[in-house]
Amino acid sequence: MNMFSEVGRERVESYAIDLSFSMRDKLFFFDKVDTKTFVDYGCADGEMGRALRRLDGSIRYFGYDMSPAMIARGRGIDPGIELYDRWDELTSSLDDEPATLILSSIIHEVYSYGNLASISTFLRRTLRNARWRRIVIRDMIPDAGVYRRSDLRDVEKIRAVAGSRLAEYEVRRGSIEMQANLLGFLLRYRYESDWARELDEDYMPLTERQLMMLIPEDLTVTYVSRRTPSFIKKRARLDFGIKNFDDVHLSVVLSRS
Repeated sequence: MNMFSEVGRERVESYAIDLSFSMRDKLFFFDKVDTKTFVDYGCADGEMGRALRRLDGSIRYFGYDMSPAMIARGRGIDPGIELYDRWDELTSSLDDEPATLILSSIIHEVYSYGNLASISTFLRRTLRNARWRRIVIRDMIPDAGVYRRSDLRDVEKIRAVAGSRLAEYEVRRGSIEMQANLLGFLLRYRYESDWARELDEDYMPLTERQLMMLIPEDLTVTYVSRRTPSFIKKRARLDFGIKNFDDVHLSVVLSRS
Protein backbone atom coordinates (compact mmCIF):
# COMPACT_ATOMS: atom_id res chain seq x y z
CA MET A 1 0.00 0.00 0.00
CA ASN A 2 1.24 3.50 -0.86
CA MET A 3 1.01 5.22 2.52
CA PHE A 4 0.91 8.69 0.97
CA SER A 5 -2.11 8.10 -1.27
CA GLU A 6 -4.03 5.04 -0.04
CA VAL A 7 -4.26 5.51 3.70
CA GLY A 8 -6.44 3.16 5.74
CA ARG A 9 -9.56 4.16 7.62
CA GLU A 10 -7.76 4.64 10.94
CA ARG A 11 -5.24 6.96 9.35
CA VAL A 12 -7.93 9.01 7.62
CA GLU A 13 -9.74 9.49 10.93
CA SER A 14 -6.46 10.45 12.56
CA TYR A 15 -5.71 13.04 9.88
CA ALA A 16 -9.16 14.60 10.24
CA ILE A 17 -8.70 15.42 13.93
CA ASP A 18 -5.14 16.79 13.64
CA LEU A 19 -6.27 20.40 13.46
CA SER A 20 -8.53 20.34 16.51
CA PHE A 21 -5.86 18.61 18.58
CA SER A 22 -3.28 21.10 17.36
CA MET A 23 -5.32 24.12 18.41
CA ARG A 24 -6.03 22.61 21.81
CA ASP A 25 -2.30 22.24 22.29
CA LYS A 26 -1.59 25.78 21.09
CA LEU A 27 -3.98 27.19 23.71
CA PHE A 28 -1.93 25.73 26.58
CA PHE A 29 -1.53 29.22 28.06
CA PHE A 30 -5.20 30.14 28.42
CA ASP A 31 -5.36 29.47 32.17
CA LYS A 32 -1.81 30.67 32.81
CA VAL A 33 -2.02 34.37 31.96
CA ASP A 34 -4.07 37.17 33.46
CA THR A 35 -4.68 39.59 30.57
CA LYS A 36 -7.73 40.14 28.37
CA THR A 37 -5.72 41.51 25.45
CA PHE A 38 -3.74 39.18 23.21
CA VAL A 39 -1.41 40.01 20.33
CA ASP A 40 -0.60 37.13 18.00
CA TYR A 41 2.63 37.59 16.01
CA GLY A 42 2.39 35.53 12.84
CA CYS A 43 -1.34 34.95 13.12
CA ALA A 44 -2.07 33.64 9.59
CA ASP A 45 -5.87 34.04 9.23
CA GLY A 46 -6.49 34.56 12.95
CA GLU A 47 -7.61 31.05 13.83
CA MET A 48 -6.05 31.46 17.28
CA GLY A 49 -8.17 34.54 17.90
CA ARG A 50 -11.38 32.80 16.94
CA ALA A 51 -10.52 29.94 19.29
CA LEU A 52 -9.73 32.34 22.16
CA ARG A 53 -12.97 34.26 21.68
CA ARG A 54 -14.96 31.04 21.75
CA LEU A 55 -13.48 30.43 25.19
CA ASP A 56 -14.05 34.00 26.40
CA GLY A 57 -16.04 36.49 24.35
CA SER A 58 -14.61 39.45 26.28
CA ILE A 59 -11.07 38.84 24.96
CA ARG A 60 -9.56 41.44 22.63
CA TYR A 61 -7.43 39.80 19.99
CA PHE A 62 -4.99 41.52 17.64
CA GLY A 63 -3.27 39.48 14.97
CA TYR A 64 -0.27 40.38 12.82
CA ASP A 65 0.85 38.58 9.69
CA MET A 66 3.04 39.67 6.80
CA SER A 67 0.63 38.14 4.27
CA PRO A 68 -2.13 40.53 3.12
CA ALA A 69 -3.97 37.54 1.64
CA MET A 70 -4.08 35.78 5.01
CA ILE A 71 -5.26 38.95 6.74
CA ALA A 72 -8.00 39.47 4.13
CA ARG A 73 -9.13 35.88 4.56
CA GLY A 74 -9.28 36.21 8.35
CA ARG A 75 -11.24 39.46 8.20
CA GLY A 76 -13.74 37.75 5.92
CA ILE A 77 -14.22 34.88 8.35
CA ASP A 78 -14.63 36.94 11.53
CA PRO A 79 -14.75 40.75 11.52
CA GLY A 80 -14.79 40.65 15.33
CA ILE A 81 -11.04 40.10 15.56
CA GLU A 82 -8.55 42.79 14.62
CA LEU A 83 -6.01 41.71 12.01
CA TYR A 84 -3.16 43.69 10.49
CA ASP A 85 -0.43 43.20 7.92
CA ARG A 86 1.48 46.24 9.19
CA TRP A 87 3.04 46.04 12.65
CA ASP A 88 2.95 49.79 13.25
CA GLU A 89 -0.79 49.90 12.56
CA LEU A 90 -1.41 47.12 15.07
CA THR A 91 0.65 48.68 17.84
CA SER A 92 -0.98 52.08 17.34
CA SER A 93 -4.39 50.41 17.81
CA LEU A 94 -3.51 49.03 21.26
CA ASP A 95 -4.62 50.81 24.40
CA ASP A 96 -2.74 50.84 27.71
CA GLU A 97 -4.25 47.60 29.00
CA PRO A 98 -1.75 44.83 29.87
CA ALA A 99 -1.28 42.48 26.93
CA THR A 100 -0.03 38.97 26.30
CA LEU A 101 2.11 38.42 23.22
CA ILE A 102 1.63 35.06 21.48
CA LEU A 103 4.59 33.52 19.65
CA SER A 104 3.16 30.28 18.33
CA SER A 105 5.30 28.39 15.81
CA ILE A 106 6.82 31.67 14.62
CA ILE A 107 10.31 31.71 16.13
CA HIS A 108 11.54 28.80 14.01
CA GLU A 109 10.14 30.47 10.88
CA VAL A 110 11.85 33.78 11.61
CA TYR A 111 15.19 32.05 12.18
CA SER A 112 14.67 29.74 9.20
CA TYR A 113 13.82 32.37 6.60
CA GLY A 114 15.14 35.59 8.11
CA ASN A 115 18.46 37.39 7.91
CA LEU A 116 20.27 39.22 10.70
CA ALA A 117 18.25 42.41 10.14
CA SER A 118 14.82 40.73 10.17
CA ILE A 119 15.73 38.60 13.21
CA SER A 120 16.84 41.74 15.04
CA THR A 121 13.55 43.46 14.15
CA PHE A 122 11.59 40.47 15.39
CA LEU A 123 13.43 40.37 18.73
CA ARG A 124 13.00 44.14 19.19
CA ARG A 125 9.26 43.84 18.67
CA THR A 126 8.81 40.76 20.83
CA LEU A 127 11.15 39.49 23.53
CA ARG A 128 12.94 42.82 23.96
CA ASN A 129 9.80 44.96 24.00
CA ALA A 130 8.75 46.01 27.51
CA ARG A 131 5.18 46.56 26.23
CA TRP A 132 4.24 42.92 26.88
CA ARG A 133 3.08 41.87 30.36
CA ARG A 134 3.19 38.19 29.38
CA ILE A 135 4.80 36.36 26.46
CA VAL A 136 3.78 32.84 25.54
CA ILE A 137 5.93 30.68 23.30
CA ARG A 138 5.09 27.39 21.67
CA ASP A 139 7.48 26.10 19.06
CA MET A 140 9.71 23.27 17.94
CA ILE A 141 12.67 24.00 20.18
CA PRO A 142 14.47 20.80 21.21
CA ASP A 143 17.07 20.22 23.85
CA ALA A 144 20.56 19.42 22.63
CA GLY A 145 19.96 15.68 23.21
CA VAL A 146 18.36 15.30 19.77
CA TYR A 147 21.76 15.76 18.16
CA ARG A 148 22.74 12.11 18.53
CA ARG A 149 22.80 8.95 16.45
CA SER A 150 19.36 7.52 15.68
CA ASP A 151 18.20 4.06 16.68
CA LEU A 152 18.92 2.09 13.51
CA ARG A 153 15.76 0.04 14.01
CA ASP A 154 13.73 3.23 13.62
CA VAL A 155 15.77 4.23 10.58
CA GLU A 156 15.03 0.87 8.94
CA LYS A 157 11.29 1.16 9.67
CA ILE A 158 11.11 4.54 7.96
CA ARG A 159 13.25 3.54 4.98
CA ALA A 160 11.03 0.48 4.40
CA VAL A 161 7.92 2.54 3.57
CA ALA A 162 8.78 6.22 3.04
CA GLY A 163 9.92 5.98 -0.60
CA SER A 164 11.17 8.84 -2.75
CA ARG A 165 10.08 11.59 -0.39
CA LEU A 166 12.59 10.41 2.18
CA ALA A 167 15.34 10.48 -0.44
CA GLU A 168 14.45 14.08 -1.27
CA TYR A 169 14.41 14.95 2.41
CA GLU A 170 17.85 13.48 3.12
CA VAL A 171 19.41 15.29 0.16
CA ARG A 172 18.10 18.58 1.51
CA ARG A 173 18.14 18.12 5.30
CA GLY A 174 20.61 15.30 6.00
CA SER A 175 20.55 11.64 6.92
CA ILE A 176 17.89 10.34 9.28
CA GLU A 177 20.65 8.40 10.99
CA MET A 178 20.99 11.63 12.99
CA GLN A 179 18.06 11.81 15.44
CA ALA A 180 17.34 15.50 14.82
CA ASN A 181 16.94 14.77 11.11
CA LEU A 182 14.81 11.70 11.77
CA LEU A 183 12.48 13.80 13.91
CA GLY A 184 12.44 16.49 11.25
CA PHE A 185 11.16 13.97 8.71
CA LEU A 186 8.47 12.66 11.05
CA LEU A 187 7.30 16.22 11.68
CA ARG A 188 7.18 17.05 7.94
CA TYR A 189 6.13 14.05 5.91
CA ARG A 190 2.36 14.67 6.23
CA TYR A 191 2.53 17.96 4.33
CA GLU A 192 2.27 16.67 0.79
CA SER A 193 0.73 19.76 -0.82
CA ASP A 194 3.66 22.09 -0.01
CA TRP A 195 6.50 19.61 0.21
CA ALA A 196 9.11 21.84 -1.46
CA ARG A 197 8.55 24.60 1.09
CA GLU A 198 8.63 22.14 3.98
CA LEU A 199 12.02 20.92 2.80
CA ASP A 200 13.38 24.46 2.79
CA GLU A 201 12.17 25.29 6.29
CA ASP A 202 14.49 24.65 9.22
CA TYR A 203 12.11 23.24 11.82
CA MET A 204 14.53 23.36 14.74
CA PRO A 205 17.03 26.21 14.27
CA LEU A 206 17.36 26.88 18.02
CA THR A 207 17.82 24.68 21.06
CA GLU A 208 16.14 25.45 24.37
CA ARG A 209 19.40 26.77 25.79
CA GLN A 210 19.83 29.14 22.84
CA LEU A 211 16.28 30.43 23.29
CA MET A 212 16.77 31.06 26.99
CA MET A 213 19.86 33.12 26.20
CA LEU A 214 17.66 35.49 24.16
CA ILE A 215 15.29 36.23 27.06
CA PRO A 216 16.07 39.56 28.79
CA GLU A 217 16.57 39.73 32.54
CA ASP A 218 13.28 41.54 33.22
CA LEU A 219 11.32 38.50 32.03
CA THR A 220 10.80 35.52 34.33
CA VAL A 221 9.92 32.01 33.21
CA THR A 222 6.69 31.17 35.05
CA TYR A 223 5.82 28.02 33.12
CA VAL A 224 7.75 25.61 30.95
CA SER A 225 6.77 22.27 29.48
CA ARG A 226 8.18 20.00 26.81
CA ARG A 227 6.08 17.52 24.90
CA THR A 228 5.08 16.48 21.42
CA PRO A 229 1.35 16.55 20.64
CA SER A 230 -0.14 13.08 20.94
CA PHE A 231 -1.59 13.13 17.43
CA ILE A 232 1.92 13.52 15.96
CA LYS A 233 3.22 10.58 17.96
CA LYS A 234 0.18 8.54 16.98
CA ARG A 235 0.78 9.24 13.30
CA ALA A 236 4.43 8.18 13.58
CA ARG A 237 3.33 4.96 15.25
CA LEU A 238 0.60 4.22 12.71
CA ASP A 239 2.61 5.04 9.61
CA PHE A 240 6.07 3.78 10.57
CA GLY A 241 5.82 1.82 13.80
CA ILE A 242 7.92 4.45 15.63
CA LYS A 243 7.19 4.20 19.35
CA ASN A 244 9.85 6.48 20.83
CA PHE A 245 9.56 10.15 19.85
CA ASP A 246 11.62 12.90 21.48
CA ASP A 247 9.55 15.76 22.87
CA VAL A 248 10.55 18.73 20.72
CA HIS A 249 7.61 21.12 21.26
CA LEU A 250 8.52 23.62 23.95
CA SER A 251 5.80 25.66 25.69
CA VAL A 252 6.87 28.64 27.81
CA VAL A 253 5.16 31.47 29.65
CA LEU A 254 7.26 34.54 30.40
CA SER A 255 6.09 37.21 32.85
CA ARG A 256 7.14 40.80 33.37
CA SER A 257 6.36 42.37 36.73
